[in-house]
Amino acid sequence: MDLETGERGYVITGQTAYLLPYQQAREQVANKHEQLMQILSLGSAEVAPSLEALDALIARRIKIAEDNIAVRESDGLEAAALRLLAAGGRQATDQLRNHLNTLEQNERERLQELSQYADRQARKSRWMWGGGVALATLLLIISGASVVSKWRHRQRMVTMQQTFVSTVSHELRTPLTAICGALNMLQSGYAGALSEDAQRLIKVAHHNGNRLAQLIDDILDIEKLESGQLTFHRQVVALKPLIVQSLEANQPLPPAFQFR
Repeated sequence: MDLETGERGYVITGQTAYLLPYQQAREQVANKHEQLMQILSLGSAEVAPSLEALDALIARRIKIAEDNIAVRESDGLEAAALRLLAAGGRQATDQLRNHLNTLEQNERERLQELSQYADRQARKSRWMWGGGVALATLLLIISGASVVSKWRHRQRMVTMQQTFVSTVSHELRTPLTAICGALNMLQSGYAGALSEDAQRLIKVAHHNGNRLAQLIDDILDIEKLESGQLTFHRQVVALKPLIVQSLEANQPLPPAFQFR
């Protein structure tokens, strides 16, 4: 250290030139001590006792140097040399170096722990990010599966509807057309003359057959409506003919079910 060199040089030679590096060393010690305090104060509270011990060692070493220089100035070389050997300046310097080495080692270990902690946090963040991506992917898969399931259900419903419409169109409409044709032939006297009651019943049956055919046409129209191929033509109709038509269509029901 320049402080120790300047101290010993002045004590041994008495030349004031050695006091210049001594004074510069004093200033450097003060500046570096302040920087060291700022750096170490950022650490944990466990560093505080070590900082106090460091302050005490620095103050002790400076006090020894000041006393040695003062003795050299007042009592001369011999007294200063004896004090230089007995004051413990070298031991104080060694203790200061050892303490600084210990602080440096502790700081290195603390930095290593912080680095390891940062690595663990980084790995944890990557794991959480990966878990988040996996969760998002799982949600997308579930959502996609739900959409596919709904689409398949919709396709089954469409298939069932198409099957029903096909059944109505071919399995019901075709025989109903034949039945209505046969009733029309009977009503026209193709099988011979019929009684008045028989003609009335044939007329009602033929009319209801036409109503059923109209109902089938309405079912087919619903399919056209869903596909946007149906056009409506609205018009005003009289209510009375509809009532009379309904009564005539249901006229055979009262005797059959004993209605009055």
